[in-house]
Amino acid sequence: MNNQPFFNRRILLLTVLIMVSVFTLLLPAHAQEAETEDLITRIDTILNDLVEQETFSGAVLVGRGDDILLNEGYGMANIEWDVPNTPDSKFNVASITKQFTAAAILMLQEQGKLNLEDPICNYLEDCPDAWNAITIEQVLTHRDGIPELFNAPDPLESQAISPERLIALFRDKTLDFEPGKGQGYANSGYIVLGQVIETVSDQSYGQFLQENILQPLEMENTDYDNPDQVIKHRVTGYVNSNKVVEFVDPSILYAAGGLYSTTGDLFKWVRALFNGKVVSPETVETSLNNGYGLAVDVFGGRPVVAQNGYFPGFTSALRYFPDDDVTLIVLSNFEAVPIDQVVASIFNQLFGDD
Repeated sequence: MNNQPFFNRRILLLTVLIMVSVFTLLLPAHAQEAETEDLITRIDTILNDLVEQETFSGAVLVGRGDDILLNEGYGMANIEWDVPNTPDSKFNVASITKQFTAAAILMLQEQGKLNLEDPICNYLEDCPDAWNAITIEQVLTHRDGIPELFNAPDPLESQAISPERLIALFRDKTLDFEPGKGQGYANSGYIVLGQVIETVSDQSYGQFLQENILQPLEMENTDYDNPDQVIKHRVTGYVNSNKVVEFVDPSILYAAGGLYSTTGDLFKWVRALFNGKVVSPETVETSLNNGYGLAVDVFGGRPVVAQNGYFPGFTSALRYFPDDDVTLIVLSNFEAVPIDQVVASIFNQLFGDD
């Protein structure tokens, strides 16, 4: 009896079953890829519309897990010379710097070189008597009562200023409240933390960040801003598309807002920080629970770690949604950009149909 036709039919059936299985497996992946492409197209359209309306200029990154879904420049890095923004454009990130300052303090605690319960006066020369009761932890959480620097008249914004001279602008001011008895967001405390970092590490603030955070994470496009240096791809800051901002030396914000960076480097930062590669996962969790430079809020019904930044000519926003493992970074060289509205528009595209 000849079994060849039967054998051939079995081979054909098996081949068809394999092809159907492979096709079935590929369908979800293809659908997900198409959905992602549609999402990015919608976000890109929104941002280009804002550029057309002259209400946005900058760079935007959207990441999911370790994958970058979108990383594009929009508008002009220099309007006068028609130089466009790109993913490599370097922006002053203002108060996003505070995350790095807080991480540096927490690193020093993990190394046993300080304790968050220590009085800050342990690490400052000529510390005011009114600061004797202030701990490092209180400064990290804005519960120190040290008054805001920018409530002082003209703090030498147009010229470089040393950390010591900067602190002198507010060191003798009356505390806003008794340490630990209130809370008030202020740049001054994080300027003081920069001095603590320098005292403990015996390095400048910028050197400490370079050796302990930026170089290990290969954040080659991030550093402490210095207007006297030639920095490739550094963008020009504007009030809006029709007005150049008045120059302000970035040293005025020091450890509270003196860094420049790119969207790509900040994405590296987020991935490293929340994967326990900067400080331990336990320290990150403690920081989130206690507000040590990081805090979990809720936006659109979702937990989010959020930080905005403002510096004359620049506005920035960093959002990390831990439950979704989604990162959103918006850096702008328009200080008048409605940054929260831009973030909300992108958020609605990311999660609006959930």
